[in-house]
Amino acid sequence: PVTAAPFGYRTYWLDAKGSEAEACLEFNKGLQMSGVRYGDFVRIEPEVKSAVRVVEGRLCIGGLSYGTDYKVKLLAGLPGVDNVTLDSERIVDVSLGARPAVVNLPGKGFILPRGSAAGVPITTINVSKVGISVYRVNERAIDRFANDRYDATYPGSEPMTDSWSLRRWLRGDNGKRVWRGTMEVKNVQNQAIVTAFPIRDTIQDWKPGAYFVVVWNAARPPARNYEDDEDEQSDGTAAGMWLIDTDIALTTFTGADGLNVFARSLQTAQPIAGLEVVLLTRGNEPIGKVITDAAGRAIVAAGLLRGRG
Repeated sequence: PVTAAPFGYRTYWLDAKGSEAEACLEFNKGLQMSGVRYGDFVRIEPEVKSAVRVVEGRLCIGGLSYGTDYKVKLLAGLPGVDNVTLDSERIVDVSLGARPAVVNLPGKGFILPRGSAAGVPITTINVSKVGISVYRVNERAIDRFANDRYDATYPGSEPMTDSWSLRRWLRGDNGKRVWRGTMEVKNVQNQAIVTAFPIRDTIQDWKPGAYFVVVWNAARPPARNYEDDEDEQSDGTAAGMWLIDTDIALTTFTGADGLNVFARSLQTAQPIAGLEVVLLTRGNEPIGKVITDAAGRAIVAAGLLRGRG
């Protein structure tokens, strides 16, 4: 007669996306989702403050350091589903190499305040040099992004990391490239380093407006064509982001009197008077024009908001 294999460990998987790694151990039967403190059945050398949890039937151990070899001891009696238990102690060698290379940009669309020397903060891990491309996007193109593109990651949204969208920028489909080059960055093994790219000082004839910045690990440039792209999903070594160079911060309120627009300086927080505010239709036609007063306020008549389209 065929007897079922005893409950036992099979293999482990590493999740190396975060600042600390997580190892998920898989068994030949699933683990109980509740009612068991699995941390009581695990010992780790060298000792580590780890979080032990069950994910999809696997035993996941978090808080592991890169570049470290661990011995994970699974104690006899560790329970699985259907009242099975580990009949003897098992030691699993978990080896973590260096943290994967990462290049990223700030979490939200970035405004470059006028008059400041601030650059664009680029975060890197295990990277020595980054490649950078900067594209200027004119007003008509911005309108196209705002209205037509569900995948545009318009200003204020997360950095873009998928290779398909980045390829469109790198091919020049979405904006005019005004600069491309490389920048050396400090590299401390497995540590996140933030380096400011002095974008205003680097690009000649810089002027206010909307830009898109693409950064990547110079040792592994992103593919420009679909045929060259072995990995359709981003591997974390390239990112793109909208950047707006402006000193004007706009706040709008809609009320019975129409659309109230308030303009203030990002640099001083003072109201901006004499600013021209234009109301556009979805088709990009100007239908109203107002000028901000001494309080930085302009009102677009309510009737202009009642049109369709």
